[in-house]
Amino acid sequence: MTPREADEDWKHAIAQHDEKLPSLEEEAREPCFDRSRFADRIAMGDDWQKLIQGHLYLEFIATRMLEAELPNPQEISLSRMGFSARMDLIAALNIVPPEYVPKVRKVSKLRNLVAHELRLRTH
Repeated sequence: MTPREADEDWKHAIAQHDEKLPSLEEEAREPCFDRSRFADRIAMGDDWQKLIQGHLYLEFIATRMLEAELPNPQEISLSRMGFSARMDLIAALNIVPPEYVPKVRKVSKLRNLVAHELRLRTH
């Protein structure tokens, strides 16, 4: 891909999503975990989109669990901590059963593969 083609792709992607930004910004201001909303979101899209949605909810839950368990969570910038580091802390504090941690890490690894590989097979 030439720099000019990349620039055109970038412009196209921005233009395509400009109209969606106000509603996305509004939705992002109100984070919540509602099981029915989660079920609705996870039912939409391709498998890779479902994986990313599921991972977003795992991140949300991991952060809330740490906030609930730490005596002074404000002393740690959880939002700036990577997901892997949050999982390390969850495991170290024994917040969830130990057998859950490798399963969550596998979801995270799959999410990273999907999120960073733009030429995924769709079959």
